[in-house]
Amino acid sequence: MGGITVSRRWSRAVAIVTVVLLVTAVAPAFTSPADAQEPSHVQFTFEGCRGSFGGSFPITGPFVCADTEYTTGNLGKGWNELDLVPHRVTLSLGTQTAATTTYDFNIVADNEEAGAPGYDRISEPVVNDSKSHASCTIDTVGAQQDKVPGIGGTDVSIYRTITVSQNKGTTCVLDWHQRLAFGSHLYPGASLHSNLTQQDFSVGGIGARDVSIPVSEIQPPEFSKNMQAVQGASHDWVLTKDATPVILSFSNTCDDGTGALQDTVEITVAWTRLAADPSGPVTITTVLTVVNNAHRPLLVDLEDVSYDGDTVINTFNLNDIVVTPGSHPFVHSFSYTPSGTPSLRDEATADFRDPLEPTIVVGTLTATDTATVESSGANDNETAVITDTESITGDGLSFSVAAPSVGSFVGYTAGDETTGPVDWTSGTVSESGSVTFTKTVHVDQPRETSGTLSDTATLTGSEGLTRTASAETDIDTSVLVELTIVKNIPDVLTGSESKTFDFEVRDSSDALVDEVSITFTAGETQDSVTLTGLDPDEYTITEDETTSDPFTPAVNPLVVDLSLNTDGTAQACSGEAEFTNNLAPANAEAVKITDPAGNEEGWEFCLNGPGITEECKTTDSAGEISFDTLLVEEGEYTITETVLPGFDQTDADGCTFTVNFPADSGRTFTCTITNTQRGMVEVLKTTDGAVDPTLDFTFRLTGPGLPPGGITDSTLGDDDGILDFGGAELIPGETYTICEENIPAGWTTEWTLGGNPVTPYNPDSPEDLGNRCVDFSVDPGETLRITVNNVSPPGGDARTPGYWKNWNTCTKGNQAQTAANNGGAAEGFFLLEDVLPISLGDLVIDNCQDGVDILNRTDLNGTKRANDAAYYLASHLLAAKANIEAGASTCPAANQAIADGDALLVSIGFDGTGAFLPPKTSNKVARALAIAIAGTLDSYNNNELC
Repeated sequence: MGGITVSRRWSRAVAIVTVVLLVTAVAPAFTSPADAQEPSHVQFTFEGCRGSFGGSFPITGPFVCADTEYTTGNLGKGWNELDLVPHRVTLSLGTQTAATTTYDFNIVADNEEAGAPGYDRISEPVVNDSKSHASCTIDTVGAQQDKVPGIGGTDVSIYRTITVSQNKGTTCVLDWHQRLAFGSHLYPGASLHSNLTQQDFSVGGIGARDVSIPVSEIQPPEFSKNMQAVQGASHDWVLTKDATPVILSFSNTCDDGTGALQDTVEITVAWTRLAADPSGPVTITTVLTVVNNAHRPLLVDLEDVSYDGDTVINTFNLNDIVVTPGSHPFVHSFSYTPSGTPSLRDEATADFRDPLEPTIVVGTLTATDTATVESSGANDNETAVITDTESITGDGLSFSVAAPSVGSFVGYTAGDETTGPVDWTSGTVSESGSVTFTKTVHVDQPRETSGTLSDTATLTGSEGLTRTASAETDIDTSVLVELTIVKNIPDVLTGSESKTFDFEVRDSSDALVDEVSITFTAGETQDSVTLTGLDPDEYTITEDETTSDPFTPAVNPLVVDLSLNTDGTAQACSGEAEFTNNLAPANAEAVKITDPAGNEEGWEFCLNGPGITEECKTTDSAGEISFDTLLVEEGEYTITETVLPGFDQTDADGCTFTVNFPADSGRTFTCTITNTQRGMVEVLKTTDGAVDPTLDFTFRLTGPGLPPGGITDSTLGDDDGILDFGGAELIPGETYTICEENIPAGWTTEWTLGGNPVTPYNPDSPEDLGNRCVDFSVDPGETLRITVNNVSPPGGDARTPGYWKNWNTCTKGNQAQTAANNGGAAEGFFLLEDVLPISLGDLVIDNCQDGVDILNRTDLNGTKRANDAAYYLASHLLAAKANIEAGASTCPAANQAIADGDALLVSIGFDGTGAFLPPKTSNKVARALAIAIAGTLDSYNNNELC
């Protein structure tokens, strides 16, 4: 007689699979539509729900997991055929000008490979309103289509094209589910993949967005049957077991939530007493067991056909059964009177349907069994005793059992952890019943292991009838680890500044696991991102230094070892890669330029600024300095110089600057200072072509930067005749004046400036006091030479009355001393008294004071006669005659004017006292003539007549 077995083994001999594939339209070779809108500045976070969420979905959904169950990595071992696997994408749109507020992308899933199905349905995404900005809308959802060939090397992919709109700077969250096809456990390869792509199926700006399910862990629905036949008994018994679940997956024993290291299994043992006819008919009982491994109820239609040979002896149907997750036995019994020795067999069919598409059979399983008639004779078996024994295998696994409502344990205390066996007995029962054992499976610590919770029940009738039923719950545990990337940066972002850092995570095989970003805004110095649902492994995290520039990680890449120990236990459930990024400090340098070139070495520059001690260095032969101090703080810095003697700072560029990170990371600030060397002037003084250190000729230098009144220098005692004015430094480009002072009457002076003859000017015009000047400027670093040769009388220059008012001994000027120092009249240095007496008409001037009065237009009694034309004429006539006596050159015009002047003064009786030709004089002709003659003499005295 066949035994009842609840099995998860798809390959068992009695199971025959019929897979129904949904056929959808095959997309032609892709051509990007003209209106395709590729996403720009959209960050995609693609996630799926882990199979360890611990529960089942309502029959019609919603198929959305708790937030903590979503991961960007492997979705784990818990998902099985006909599950609707929740997926989610979070769309974060930037604020850049080019950010697309309406854009398209594809949801893609592996569909078929080598004739085996993968995912066969992608639902229409919906906006998760509670997590999305109000502007988020799904404008269009394309029909599900096939792409042949598929992406990633698959034969066929299925996809939908989605158009989304959202405002800049907002987040949009979309949810949908994907169905694991009937037969998807046969899909070749290690994993089934879901992807996001651009509309042309490239990753483009979306990046390699992928979540996967390990194919080897996908379990199909199961169907089995048992057939038994009894003849000659008053009673028959059927023993069944119902296990929920038949697969217990701890998909993440590292999860710190409740249930990570323990979960429950319910085993229901049911016994049914059947009335039998001991007079002859055969009582035939079939048990159809449906195992739903999905996380939601399914619809199942059952048909059971019993045969005697090829003759149908019974047909049993159950339709529209809602089968919840777990194993479920269905018992059917009937009587049959065979005509001879029966050959009993049974064929059963289970059609599976999706409650969301109830008219379509998505897959069919069949099972067969045979039975030999048991002849019990006068066997009554009115009562029975049911026993049960249970145990567990697998490293680190144990279980405990709560006290049952029926029967009692034998040698076991309810609630104790054990590996078994745990024995139980019902005692004597006389009617149908059941007992449910609630078992808690324990995992000792986070680990990857597998085992089996085995449960065998035995029914023994009072007259020896036996029935057995077994159940196995396969147990597997997984470890999913978390990797946190922590990022530290200096507090340098201000205002609207932001910085995004990109990271790449790879496993020990160098396969790309994920790409993530961390964005900082003003004031933020630490942020992190956590990758969840990762397989235990050694991970290498690399910061993309091209995108993080100018920030530089201290160590890159970082390696975090989250692999398992050799015994399968987790050495760590989480790890952290902490990147501390610094900015390359700014640097400072100085460059010296001199005019003229060649003086760049030896200049001292000093650097000052926030957080540093003043650093001073001197320029090298190239005029350059690189400061050793690194500029690590933001703020204003200055570079100053110590100006060398003889130079002026004429230009400074970049010597006050502000460091602003991160923009100035690694930048070198250059201060360039130009210094112009001052010039000098020297006078080479000769007399009659030779240097004469016995003569006292005085020169005065005036101009910008010199003392008030200028600098004087004298030839007296100067053997080389060179006057340098004490080495006075002159500013290039500025105008300076050099004057020879008090050149005596009768002398002439000859000047050259830089080798070129020049004519000096009289600075005292309309007077000529004997001073001669030139204006000049010097070039940077130049020493300009001016040569001055004074020619002694006779034949020299005349002087105006003002000259003779000072060149005498009766006024307070120093000219008398100058004349004395230079040998007086004997050497051509004449004073007024040296040329007296001089007659003015009939008036003879024979003393210094009278001469000064007349020169000053004052009568000899001391009365001022400035407006009297006679005194005007007498003043110029006296000066002209004094000039001629001192050796000044003359000419006929001058001589005639002198003669005319004397004659006029005689005609008016000029004696130097009283008024003669005042403005109101009656002698208008004489006044006019006096003025005219005086004007001619004035021209002579100013060296303008001859």
